[in-house]
Amino acid sequence: MTTRRSLLLLVGSLSFLGCASTPKEIVELSYAMGNDLSAVHKSYRNLVHERFEGFRAERLDYLNKWRSTYLRDWTERGRLGDIAASKAAWSMSERKFTPPTAGKEGEERIQSLQVWARTAISDIEKKKKTLMDPLDKDEQSMLTMIDDAFNRLYRGNAAITAHLNSLRNVQEVPDEALKALRVKDFRDTIDAKFLEVRISAIPATRFGRLPATVSVVTPPV
Repeated sequence: MTTRRSLLLLVGSLSFLGCASTPKEIVELSYAMGNDLSAVHKSYRNLVHERFEGFRAERLDYLNKWRSTYLRDWTERGRLGDIAASKAAWSMSERKFTPPTAGKEGEERIQSLQVWARTAISDIEKKKKTLMDPLDKDEQSMLTMIDDAFNRLYRGNAAITAHLNSLRNVQEVPDEALKALRVKDFRDTIDAKFLEVRISAIPATRFGRLPATVSVVTPPV
């Protein structure tokens, strides 16, 4: 029996008890439900983290392919061959390639190679950031959403437990107490967010987009 169904069963049972004394089993169920909620909460968080780690691995694979193409292009545009052969040197003052200065070919070659390498590293890191930062943001957003939803469940269960422990006679608990928890369609929201993240952030290139489908299996609440 899932945690959510247990909570529904508990509230439904209370509505039938009327003014009867509180059965010991009901109180124990309320306490046990708190532990169940905590376990399910943790499973949701673990699921989100595992899925996002998979998304990161896919984007790193894409980045590796992009980097190979970028380096081939940058080798040509950055005139790496000419720099290595001292046929061209990067002028820091003019911000362009110029013929090497006589007698300073070696020094200018080293300087130009350093500029070439720094530019390549910077471009690759920027590309990585554009791929990874949105994932980090989306993961944190989903974890916050999960925490908020389960905190409402914790508060609802705590209120029921306190009610059972404070009264000798149990009165009816209205159905609106569960509605106030706002957990309806929670799993659908998680699944939709996974799909949104799965197909976002990677532009169409000659490598193609990542597959636009994802199978999400979320633990029941």
